[in-house]
Formats: sequence, structure tokens, C-alpha cells
Amino acid sequence: YSKKSVSAAASKISYITMMQVRAHICNEAGKNLAVACTIVTRYSALRRQGYASDGESELQILDYKQQQHRVFPLIAASYCFFFTGKRVMEQLKDIEDKLVSNKSISKAAVTDIHASSSALKSFTTTVA
Repeated sequence: YSKKSVSAAASKISYITMMQVRAHICNEAGKNLAVACTIVTRYSALRRQGYASDGESELQILDYKQQQHRVFPLIAASYCFFFTGKRVMEQLKDIEDKLVSNKSISKAAVTDIHASSSALKSFTTTVA
């Protein structure tokens, strides 16, 4: 058995690719959560259940505080996940451009994005 040697650039590219996939997963989790929130919000706005204080008109499900407490934080999370995923992908693109143009890349920048993308992938897929 002999260990194959891989150039430093090739190992960095594969590492960056792994982090790009994580950022893409985060971005897509935001999009998918937004689709689900859109469906829930539209349904909650159309569906009527229970009666208002006048006893004649029915209330929209979205008028109930419990429904608002469930839906609104998820809408906010979908925006947060989407824009965070875009930002991480932009940072990774900058690192990739530096790598291609043979500019130096700080180890701290790579480790920060690695830790962030790893945690974000786990968190966004759990929430979404």
C-alpha cells in the first residue's frame, strides 16, 4: 500500500467544494422552508374556524395567536437561512477566486467558514 500524494491546491479545492455544498444546503433549506411557510400562511388566511365575538362571522385561522406564534418565526427563519447561505457562498467564492489567482488565503478565514457552514447545515436542516 502506498499513499497517493495530492497537491496542496487539489486538497484545498476539494475542501472548498465540501463547504460550498454545505452552504448550498443551507440556502436550499431556506428556500424550502419559505415554500412551506407560504403554503401554511395561504391556508391559514383562507381557512375559517371558530366564531368571532359577534357570534356570526367565522375567524381566519391566521387570526389565532397560537397560529401566528408557530408560523411567523418560521417565516423569519426562512429569510435568515436564505441570506446566510448566500453570504457563506459569496465568502467561499472569494476564497476560490484567491486560490485560482494564487493569492494567499488565511487559515483563520477558512476555519471560520468551515465551522460556520458545518453548524449551519446541521441547524438549518433541523429547523426546516
